[in-house]
Amino acid sequence: MRRTSRLLVLFGIGLAVLTFVLIVALLPGGGGTGGLRATPTPPANVQVVEAAADIPLGTVVSKDMLTTATVPVTVAGTDSFQDPSQVIGQTVRRAILSGAQVHAADFSLTQTSFTVPPGKRAMAISVTELTGVGKMIYPGDTVDVVITLDESAIKVVEVQPPNKSPYSHDDGLRPVTVKAPLLLQDIQVIGTIDAPGGAAAAAAAPAAGASAAPAGPTLTGTNKLIVLAVTDAQAEAILFARTAGTIDLVLRAPADAGTTATTDGVILKTLFDKYGVLPPFLIKAIDAYVPAQP
Repeated sequence: MRRTSRLLVLFGIGLAVLTFVLIVALLPGGGGTGGLRATPTPPANVQVVEAAADIPLGTVVSKDMLTTATVPVTVAGTDSFQDPSQVIGQTVRRAILSGAQVHAADFSLTQTSFTVPPGKRAMAISVTELTGVGKMIYPGDTVDVVITLDESAIKVVEVQPPNKSPYSHDDGLRPVTVKAPLLLQDIQVIGTIDAPGGAAAAAAAPAAGASAAPAGPTLTGTNKLIVLAVTDAQAEAILFARTAGTIDLVLRAPADAGTTATTDGVILKTLFDKYGVLPPFLIKAIDAYVPAQP
């Protein structure tokens, strides 16, 4: 009887151990095959968006400019895009070469460097919220340059007596005759430099898969430098305009880049004749006796 009892006890213990092992093996995360199946294997490759051709600065991305490729996870950029629809319609803020991966930084409004196009020169213009469209001008945009001349800066050559300067201000050149013309058109912005803590500093690069969203304009009272790509002749014109008057930048729509318009400029008479602004009344000065106050 004792031998039979011992056999039954050993059999019960063995059955309990076997049951425990089976339970552990079948639980998620266990040491058996069930646990191995529950642990996902990281993918070795991932799909990324690449440029099908060179995409110049300031280009609005369309579907035909993009392609996709499968690359190892270690090769894909941390801010690269996986679907072309994530970048279609966005404006490129730095040039993308053919075959390069498309990154969120390519659409960032804050750039730490810029490239001067061949045949052009980089020239900076200081703007405020008023003269620079609320300082909402960024790399890749195109602008027009408008100049308002200060009539006191206009000098004319006159015949003067000996030992006197041949240059004098012509008092007849008043704002009635001085134009406010469109100086340059279709000038590309290749860089911006904002004051510390300005609006551009707050515009962070979007995360991968997110669309670039400019920060709202903020009136800070600080200046912002707009770096333009210009020719030598355009640089000379801007330099003269900067010393002889006030410069304003007019922001263009991306679709209007590469186009030009014909304007005649504006003088005070233009406001009267073309826009219907009423001229001021001429009040004639008369002599009048004003008794002294006690």
